[in-house]
Amino acid sequence: SADRRSGSFALSIMNILLIDDDPVIRALVGDILLSLGHNVVAAQNGAEGLRLLSGELPQIVFLDYQLPDMSGIDVLRKVRDQARTHSLPVVLLSASDDQAMKDQACQAGADSYLEKPFKYDEFVRVLSSLSE
Repeated sequence: SADRRSGSFALSIMNILLIDDDPVIRALVGDILLSLGHNVVAAQNGAEGLRLLSGELPQIVFLDYQLPDMSGIDVLRKVRDQARTHSLPVVLLSASDDQAMKDQACQAGADSYLEKPFKYDEFVRVLSSLSE
């Protein structure tokens, strides 16, 4: 359903939930998503993110691995345990390139994993792969 606008394909507008306690990452990811025409709702911790998920569901969740109140893995498990959010695409964000951490994210049900700091094109590639 992509239409041509000024020679490029426009992705459909998505509502995206960003759960990250780092204001710099929230601003960076928010700016990228807004520049691509998407709507962004941000949460600063796991509890707030889960509360937001009890309302209108986003199309994609970007979730930080290390949150102040619980781990991103704990949030992800709660998301996967609920029928209404079970198949929601979730991208885990982490400052670590630790393979064990990536394996843990995969086992918990992450759809993708982005290492911080990530490159713009890497972020957009993950976003578009999950929005198809």
